[in-house]
Amino acid sequence: MTRILIDTSVWIEFFSSKPSVSKQLLDRLTQHILEGEVAIIEPIRVELLSGVIRSSAKAEVARLLGSLEKVDLDWNSKENWDKLIELSSVAHAHKCSVPGVVDRMILLSAKEASVTLLTKDRLLGKLAAILEVEIFEQ
Repeated sequence: MTRILIDTSVWIEFFSSKPSVSKQLLDRLTQHILEGEVAIIEPIRVELLSGVIRSSAKAEVARLLGSLEKVDLDWNSKENWDKLIELSSVAHAHKCSVPGVVDRMILLSAKEASVTLLTKDRLLGKLAAILEVEIFEQ
């Protein structure tokens, strides 16, 4: 079974009333969600629930996100924080901008959990490829 970690950038489109991604992609994502193939990490959940979501939909979004498989690493582990620091060195070595901490948490989680990453963020996609994280083909 494929497991997909959907980045915040794609979730925003998924919940948007006027998404900029294709209906075909949204339909595929819905199917993957229904089949239990979508995973999440707490930083993504926090970003989404801290963003602009209609208050009438917030409880439903929280319920959906809460039902997804969690692939978080141990964020209390110094080793994992050191790996996040190392990702900045990887970015520098490949002449990329250093992504923020949450984006590095997403990359590291995808790599460590061996899940496919779906993102609209070009930098995140580029670093995922460098780290040999599988990218979801849109």
